[in-house]
Amino acid sequence: MLSIFKNLLGTSEEDGTTQEANSKDTKGLKEERKRKKRKNKYKIPPGHTQQDWDALVASGKNLSGVESPISVTAEELAKHCSPDDCWMAIRGKVYNVTAYLPYHPVGPKKILKHSGVDATKPYLKHHDWVNEEELLKTSFVGYLV
Repeated sequence: MLSIFKNLLGTSEEDGTTQEANSKDTKGLKEERKRKKRKNKYKIPPGHTQQDWDALVASGKNLSGVESPISVTAEELAKHCSPDDCWMAIRGKVYNVTAYLPYHPVGPKKILKHSGVDATKPYLKHHDWVNEEELLKTSFVGYLV
């Protein structure tokens, strides 16, 4: 009979705590996880916000590393997969994203993970709402063949 009342009151038989107290503990754990997540979040370097990138693109500076669009084979694309020389293909177009690395909101590691290959699938998974042609227009190298 006592256990029925404890269940109705929300008291745990194991330790005598109420469900309300357990709920507070759970909330505390959730808050701690959020703090840790924020603490480990990539910090964009000063001068590398999206607005800074937009200004760089608007300047018209050629960030592609080529004078005019070229045909890029998968073998050639694979050679460009380092932080100093980072290309990726998205929807059949190849972009030199080296200059964009420090501007990426979650850091360069995510881009580098997909550099030197056709990154269309992972790109669309996370950025289907982003117009890469506009974002990377000054970084356009050519077409993947």
